[in-house]
Order: sequence, then C-alpha cells, then structure tokens
Amino acid sequence: MASLKHSPNRKSMPIAFFGTADFSAPSLRALLDAGYSVDPVITKPDAPGKRGTALQPPQVKTIAEEASIPVLQPASKEELAAGIGDYPDVTGGVVVAYGMLIPEEVLNHFSQPLINVHASLLPRWRGPSPVAAAILHGDQQTGISLMQLTPEMDEGPVYLRETIDLEGSETRPGLEARLAELGGETIGQRLEDIRGGWLKPEPQDGSQATYAPLLDKSAGEIDWQQSAEYLARQIRAFLGWPGSHTLISNHRVTIEAARPVDQHGQPGTFQFRNGRLIGYAGDGGLDITRLKPAGKSSMTGDAFARGYMRA
Repeated sequence: MASLKHSPNRKSMPIAFFGTADFSAPSLRALLDAGYSVDPVITKPDAPGKRGTALQPPQVKTIAEEASIPVLQPASKEELAAGIGDYPDVTGGVVVAYGMLIPEEVLNHFSQPLINVHASLLPRWRGPSPVAAAILHGDQQTGISLMQLTPEMDEGPVYLRETIDLEGSETRPGLEARLAELGGETIGQRLEDIRGGWLKPEPQDGSQATYAPLLDKSAGEIDWQQSAEYLARQIRAFLGWPGSHTLISNHRVTIEAARPVDQHGQPGTFQFRNGRLIGYAGDGGLDITRLKPAGKSSMTGDAFARGYMRA
C-alpha cells in the first residue's frame, strides 16, 4: 500500500481536497503520494453505516487523519464557506465525489480553478450517477474527465479524458472501483500540468450532453415489460444501490445477478425449470442466478426456488 505520510519533496503550494464517497479515496492517496501539500480535506459529516447503526467516517477523513491533515466536515454551504475562509493561503483544489454543490462564493475563494474528477466522458453523463448510467444504457466505452469546476453541475471546460472499453458484464461497484483508480492515477500525474498552465481546458459541447440523475430506491423497481437485455443491464447498474427489486411468489426480493435467455412467457411471471429460475420479460427471459429475499441472506436462484416458490 502506498504511504500516506508527508513526503519531504511535497509540492509547496497547499491545495484543498473535497471528497466524500469511496470513489474519492484513490485520488486523495494519489495526490499525497505525488507530493502535494493537501490542506485541508473537506468532506461531509460522518453518516450511519449500511445497517443504520454507529456513525462511520468517510474514507478520505481516515486517510487525512492518518496523514495529520486537518479535516473540515461542513453540514451546509454556509458552513463550507465559513470553514474555507480560514485557509487564505490555499490557492486551488481538487473535487472528487464530494456530494454537495460547491457555491460560487467558495469557488471565488481560490486564485486557481478547482479541478473535478468526474466518472464519465463528459459531456456524456453529467450528474451524480454516471457509472450506473453507462452500464444501464449499454455504453461500449466510458472513462474519467478532469474538468474545471463551475457553478453549473458538470458543465465546466474539460482538460482531458481517459477512456476505457466496456465488456458488457461490468457491475456498478466493480466499474466504479476501476474508474476511481483511473481517476486517482490521472489526477496524480496531470494536476501539475493543469496548475502550471501547460494543459488547457476546452469547452464542452452542450448539444451532446446527457444527464445521469440521482437514483432513489423507486428507480430499482423492475418493470418486466422491458426487454431482458435492458433488465440484465439494470441489475448490473443498480447493484448495491438502489438495487433491482420485484415480487416472486409474494416474496419481496432484490435480484443481484441474471443473464438474458431465449425463453418466452407472460412478462412478470416466473418458472423454475431444469434447476434455473426464469423470470419472463417483454421479449425474452432472465435466468436469475442470484437474489436476496428481504431480511435474508443472498442465495442462488435454485436455492430460492426450492425454498420459497410453491409447487
């Protein structure tokens, strides 16, 4: 694992780092390993864990504390503006999956633009859910963009894009982790070119923009009138959050893995055949290989059918 301690050849001008989601952690590590003087780290307040119990700190907070970097956790835009005002010598910064729109007052605090690491090839998939959107819509490529932050969401000029090919089997957690590492590697290597003025930003073509909205739990409800191919992509795109939910034999389940098959039946009905649990969609079937009943552990489709479906 890369060292998190301050290095003696740290680049002298301090920069702020804004990040909250796990996606932001590789970028912070990369900046520290590249010798940048990160001070402070700004992240959202600690939040309940997945089971809603004890408060859990964001990964970047833990990294910052291990490296003896001050941490700010403002709960509002007003607190953010007040907190960053205590750092007059910070000339710029990096923003990665911070989870809060940064107001113009804060942007104007810095003498250099804030640089955003965004998990798509802008202007495709502006917005908070670009990784899920790329999978859901069957994109053959995605990547990361280094963008100059502006008050409008994801509309700033782009310094560079790094592209990766998609195989069509990616899940959101896996692809997000891959892009997080790519984003960290890229910002660690190219931030100096941006801050030095050697890498110039180019405006986005707004006519080509698409938007990836914030996903709430209702987005995960499976519509069995959709094609089997689409539903297989949805299950991969929404794995983890918001999940892909449906009723099978009056049992509420979250489908975690499935593949399209050339079998046909009434959409929204299910059949257990030859050891496989098949759900029928608008133009074919889904072989449901893994699912999680509400309140239970994840299991195979075969185990669910034998234990929960009536003969």
